[in-house]
Amino acid sequence: MKKNNRIIKLISSCLIATACIGTCFAVGNYVKNNGIFDNIINKNDKNDNLDSTIENHGIVLKRINASANSDNFKYGSFNFSYSVEPNVNNDSVEWYFKYKDNDDHVDQGILDVDHNETKKTITIGCNEAFNRTIILVLQSKLNPSLYAYANLDFKEKLTVNHYLHAEENKPLFVNTTVSTTGGSITVDKEVKNASLKFDSNFVSSVRSQLKAYIPIWADEQLNNYRDHYTIKENSYKLYGVSDDAILKFSSSFTTSSFLNSIYMTCNATYWSEDGDGEEEDTSLKFYLTDLSSYGDLFNGITDVFKYTCTVNNVNYTKTFGLHLDQIPYNNIKFLGNTSFVF
Repeated sequence: MKKNNRIIKLISSCLIATACIGTCFAVGNYVKNNGIFDNIINKNDKNDNLDSTIENHGIVLKRINASANSDNFKYGSFNFSYSVEPNVNNDSVEWYFKYKDNDDHVDQGILDVDHNETKKTITIGCNEAFNRTIILVLQSKLNPSLYAYANLDFKEKLTVNHYLHAEENKPLFVNTTVSTTGGSITVDKEVKNASLKFDSNFVSSVRSQLKAYIPIWADEQLNNYRDHYTIKENSYKLYGVSDDAILKFSSSFTTSSFLNSIYMTCNATYWSEDGDGEEEDTSLKFYLTDLSSYGDLFNGITDVFKYTCTVNNVNYTKTFGLHLDQIPYNNIKFLGNTSFVF
């Protein structure tokens, strides 16, 4: 009897860039022994990649434990023990694999078997994914009518990746791809609850930089023609970075419209001692591009957007930087007369 039989087919792993659904053996054992049914599930087992169902006919097979991914087996392993009667005899227990839906040969490379007939233990290690239920059969060499078997299933694994698309005159969106290894047990691969928003750290940075810039501008500009001014502290308002602000670019994105959509306003009061002394109110508006350092926010590294979604009840989060090229002028013209004589 061969010691190494395995199974073919790939299982999936979830991308984000970015995320993966963890490998797991979903374990559930159902033992049938001479008409007596015993539930021997060990709830402390930590492997959800395989699902096993056991049936005994003269040889009693029980699952001892399961292990998650290890250095020995990519997708973990199951450990079983079995018993036979009488304990002292010249018989031996043999094992083999077959598919549940037919008797096709199970290819080597997917499952490893370590059978210790002295201790009456058997370890099944999984190295590759498979998408058909496999049956492990233990049987008496001298009396094949005495046997036990375990159904082995693989729970498919997903790989989820996210890609930001921010091209001129095209929709701004995140493309989420879900690749799968497949498996005899499938999972939900639909992308749900997708949401693209501004990253909170980006918003905080824009707010603090604009708020710090406005008093500097006011010192340079308002003092040119007014002796005193006061900016009302509670009047600062930042626009263009709310949760729904990105929706306006879902049909078409341009660098200029994106930058011009982010600005801050505030209210100021100023007056002149040489004038009539009356206070005048004004509203100030400053665009993100008024900052000389605004380009540092769009270097492709600093997080600008935060994307979230759910796949198979697992939450995924990915942040994106944005690289913006310099915006060229689209018009240059003289103000006033264009003809001069020396």
